[in-house]
Amino acid sequence: MPIPYKSDGGTLHPALELAKPGHYFCETNYSFDEEVRKQLSDLRFMLIFLSTSFMSASPPSGSSKRRVRTEAQMSQKRLADRVKHRENRQEHKQRMERMEADIAQIRKNLDTVSAQLRTLPQLSADLVALQQRSSQKPPGEAYEMDTSVETPDFPAGRRAATAGGAPCATADHHDIPPAEVPEEMSSLFPTPSHVDCRCGVQHHSQADCLEYRSFAILYESHAAFPKDPLHARSLPRNPELPNMTLHSYGDNAVTCFLTSFLKGFEMASVETLFGVYFFAYRLMRWRLHPDPMTLKDVPPWLLPTEVQNTYPHPVSIDYIPWPDLRDFLCTNPRIKSRHSVKIYLESLQLKWPPGCPLMAVEGGQVCVSPEFEAIACDLNNWELGPPWLEAFPRLVSLVHP
Repeated sequence: MPIPYKSDGGTLHPALELAKPGHYFCETNYSFDEEVRKQLSDLRFMLIFLSTSFMSASPPSGSSKRRVRTEAQMSQKRLADRVKHRENRQEHKQRMERMEADIAQIRKNLDTVSAQLRTLPQLSADLVALQQRSSQKPPGEAYEMDTSVETPDFPAGRRAATAGGAPCATADHHDIPPAEVPEEMSSLFPTPSHVDCRCGVQHHSQADCLEYRSFAILYESHAAFPKDPLHARSLPRNPELPNMTLHSYGDNAVTCFLTSFLKGFEMASVETLFGVYFFAYRLMRWRLHPDPMTLKDVPPWLLPTEVQNTYPHPVSIDYIPWPDLRDFLCTNPRIKSRHSVKIYLESLQLKWPPGCPLMAVEGGQVCVSPEFEAIACDLNNWELGPPWLEAFPRLVSLVHP
């Protein structure tokens, strides 16, 4: 059916000029239809061209304007850059100073090690010569020569002080550990696979050795002083009865060490075990914190002598009750190998008065008797019997004058 077309005025596209008022579009009007298609195709091409031109002329999406700083901002940026450069230079300078200090310390250590290494040939020669001289003498003759060494001239009044009087005049100079002198030279030699000590018993490790454990406890306690200076003062004045009977290790390093160590030895009696535990505990307690309070609790005859503070010696000598014997062992190192801890602990005896009870009950608890401390702190109540008496008859005068 024909579709009428009416114009409402205005300018029409040329392609539409063909359609006049009153004209009809017919399906059979092929010439008109082709012309309209051509004009519409041109119109679509023009729209596409205009759209492409407009898009190419517009700025790309995502582009931003260039930032322009003000003069104040530029000045602030320059100031920040100068501060940053100054910090970098200071950090670099400090790093260089640390490196130079490390290099200087390394050179100093190398010089020290080189100086020590230069002494090794002479030490080796001296040791070889000493071994050759020792091998040329029979063992019995060498021992007789060693034990015949004259006893050093001890200060007058020593024996009077050891009987329970006031401490000797050198009692205030006991802060020097006795093994600091040979420590530097011993560090040059490798540690042997077995434990070489004066205990006289077989050890599975260094932790069971009297020498090693004594120094370890002292070092750990003194190293902890800056953090906990009151730790040593918190130790009780006396060990508890379960500690002295070796049934409990206690809650501090001293009782733990003494209990574990004394379990490996046999004492002459229970009184002797209690006495050894007692004065060894007092000595270690003072060593951990040498102040007037702990010093007062140590028996005067057990305090280190001037000879002990002068001559390097094994720490086990410090536990021997007799000062003259300790000084003799410190000044005659050639015979120390026979003086083991085992022979002393098996020979040491506390002469307990007959009829005096060792235990007492106070407040419903079992404890040592009140007379125990007075008896154990009297050197006249201590003696050395066999096997020490049979092995060292020439030294009896140092123990029983």
